[in-house]
Amino acid sequence: YENMKFFFYIFLNNSKFHNKKSPTKNEKVNSNNLNQSFLPAIKPNYKYSLVINLDETLIYNNNGKIILRPNLFHFLDIMKEIYELIIFSFESNSFIDKVVETIEQKNKYFDHVLYANQCTLKLNNSGTLVKDLESLGRDLKNIIVIDSKSHLEKKYQNNMILIKGFYGNDLIDTNLLKILGYILQNIKKENYEDDIRLSIEKHKNTIKAYLSNNTNI
Repeated sequence: YENMKFFFYIFLNNSKFHNKKSPTKNEKVNSNNLNQSFLPAIKPNYKYSLVINLDETLIYNNNGKIILRPNLFHFLDIMKEIYELIIFSFESNSFIDKVVETIEQKNKYFDHVLYANQCTLKLNNSGTLVKDLESLGRDLKNIIVIDSKSHLEKKYQNNMILIKGFYGNDLIDTNLLKILGYILQNIKKENYEDDIRLSIEKHKNTIKAYLSNNTNI
């Protein structure tokens, strides 16, 4: 099993196998040089980047049927005003495209979409594939990651807000994105010492109480 994961890691990071799709309506990454950042410079109207996972974070895939998390559009409408929005997912390209197209039928929310086979992936000490924030070409003190699972190295853990996974049950997951949106608005406003990670740390108890996988909403 470990050998298979290592092969997968090598396969994805070998430029010979990189998918070089033409950009669609979303700005896709430039995979020509893996030593360079994958994204162009951040737009001047943004300072902070919100890196969001898809499956079981914003949506749930029920045997091919995409179920949107309650209040998703309300959340994205608010976040789009204050954060650069980046999708960063390990899912297949076709699945990511399907989800983004479903969400963006009326409004374009995501500034960039990062695919697994277009991103630098690193093996952590346990042999698990993890997301590499440094490949984004953004200052780490300006990045927040939203995910229902921890796919980051320890050095990025202070950038993460870990939220309860979404499995398609609207009855027990009606307010999480509203609460998350409120917290993220406050984090952006506070901007402690110009390092957004310090604001995340300040709200860790609220995050744990209302958003984490260890609690019910």
